[in-house]
Amino acid sequence: MLAAPSLRTLLPGGLVMLPTPVLALSFDTTNAMYALVGAIPLAFAMLLAIALGYSLLRRQALRAEVKMQQESLARLSEQVKSLSQENAGLLDNVRQYSDLVEWQAGLVLCRDGEDRVTFANATLCQLLGIIVEELSGRHFESTADPREAPTIAATRARLALRPHRINYEQRLLTQGGWRWIAWHEVARLDGDGNIAECRAIGHDITRYKTAAEALQNARDQAMAESAARARYLAAVSHDIRTPLTGIIGLARLMLDSNLAGEQQQQAEAIQESGEALLHLVNDVLDAAKLEAGRLTLEHQDFEISQLVDNTVALLAPRAQQKQLDLRVTLDPELPARLLGDSERLQQILLNLAGNAVKFTEHGSVTINVSKVSSSDAGATLLFEVRDTGIGIAPAQQERLFEVFTQGPGDGAVRREGSGLGLTIAEGLVRLMGGQIGVESATGEGSTFWFVVELGRSTEQPEATVPPEALTLRGRSRRRSAADAARLAALVREQPGHGLHVLLAEDNAVNQLLALTLLRRLGASAEVAANGQEAVQLLEQERFDLVLMDLHMPVCDGFEATRSIRNLPAPKNTVPIVALTAAVAEYDAERCQEAGMDGYVAKPLGIAELAKLLRDNRGPTADAAAAGD
Repeated sequence: MLAAPSLRTLLPGGLVMLPTPVLALSFDTTNAMYALVGAIPLAFAMLLAIALGYSLLRRQALRAEVKMQQESLARLSEQVKSLSQENAGLLDNVRQYSDLVEWQAGLVLCRDGEDRVTFANATLCQLLGIIVEELSGRHFESTADPREAPTIAATRARLALRPHRINYEQRLLTQGGWRWIAWHEVARLDGDGNIAECRAIGHDITRYKTAAEALQNARDQAMAESAARARYLAAVSHDIRTPLTGIIGLARLMLDSNLAGEQQQQAEAIQESGEALLHLVNDVLDAAKLEAGRLTLEHQDFEISQLVDNTVALLAPRAQQKQLDLRVTLDPELPARLLGDSERLQQILLNLAGNAVKFTEHGSVTINVSKVSSSDAGATLLFEVRDTGIGIAPAQQERLFEVFTQGPGDGAVRREGSGLGLTIAEGLVRLMGGQIGVESATGEGSTFWFVVELGRSTEQPEATVPPEALTLRGRSRRRSAADAARLAALVREQPGHGLHVLLAEDNAVNQLLALTLLRRLGASAEVAANGQEAVQLLEQERFDLVLMDLHMPVCDGFEATRSIRNLPAPKNTVPIVALTAAVAEYDAERCQEAGMDGYVAKPLGIAELAKLLRDNRGPTADAAAAGD
């Protein structure tokens, strides 16, 4: 008979391990019943163990789940707290941005795709003197200057083009009057590429526009005054030059005749004095042109050696009188021909070298020209004028190039000139894009220098200065003899033979001078005292050439030329050459516009006149000469 298992057979986990002998039941009924009764507590114990185990497992799972929920709730709480802080920060930023947009100094304006206002900041509304509700939904241009509407509309139409941003200026009617606003506007496009919104930021630039307008008005007024001053100086210089050219011209005529020794000296003194005064007038006029910005440069081919030769020829007589050694050194690497304004370049060199001769009593004056650099475009040249004169103190050098500042002087050296020469030289060098300066010490002489860049000649780009051009001393007397020989040859040639010339000139002295030269060259001439008389004479007679003064009473040369060009053929084709005491840039342009064929400046030289006569010989003149 088997003993009933006790509860001690329960395993710690609540499970029951049944021993194998329990299965060996006896067929004995009593034993079977006893075994069944004994198994009931065991089964109950097993069920109870199972229930307790499940409850324990469930409790453990619930504890784990509660813990997880608590941890999740804690994390959620932290996230909520963090989001709340971020939200508070964002709200603060929104408030700050809103205040910034509303009250910033700039004007903020937003418009929809239909160009209606969707937002305007408080600064803009305050400027316009309205509230935002009055502006919302309206077209903003209703507050703008209607005269600018087409321009503004055309400008804003560019918002549809890349990069979809524009800048423009607009006048707005504000509570304080009309104001200028500078806008920077950007367009935002929708998915179809159409403008969905336009955002603009503006700034009030009225003060700057007013200042710019005042500055422009002041500039225009200054330029007008400068131009008026230049015209006045040109008119005054013309009135001064007219009698001067007559004096110089007549002195030349006298020197060309057979004068006695004393008369020759007197005629030379008249010519020198007249040329000195004419040089002074030219200096004043050049200074006025430089100040007014009306002086322009020519660009022509020239020979650098010939330019220096001409300068030395003009200085040689005075240098010989003072027994100065006048030297010239030219760099063999200099191009033979260059491109630039040779006349103005010679004017600069003559000013500097002339001052050197003037302030040097003993020793020498040296002109040196060297090449600094060269390129395919041209060459940069250095011009130096050295003298052994009295020198210039450092304090005086600082203001040497100022207007009306004269060179060094003491009791032994008389100051001469207007004090404009160096100022003009400095202005011309600056106009050429170069530099000018001086190196000097009291009692040790001076070296004036300037550097300019000149273009390369198209005629001889690779040629250099020939060796014989390296020294130009002693040329002046040979030039004078050559000039006399050429003059005699011109008179013998008679280039005006057979030509009938009309001279339109109101000044009696210049009439006498021109008529004398024309007759010496073999031409016949008629005189008209003004432009109206010139037109009338041309209608009545045939002329081969018209010499036309520009400034005459009744009818000036410009109007007379236009009238002649309106005459029937062939009288309207007669060559007309302007003859004036001063050819300003605007006069030269007016000459061309009026229909003139050229111009020459007084005093008219016999060589210039001979060239004019040769250039204007036609078949009629040749036939008339052959008939004679």
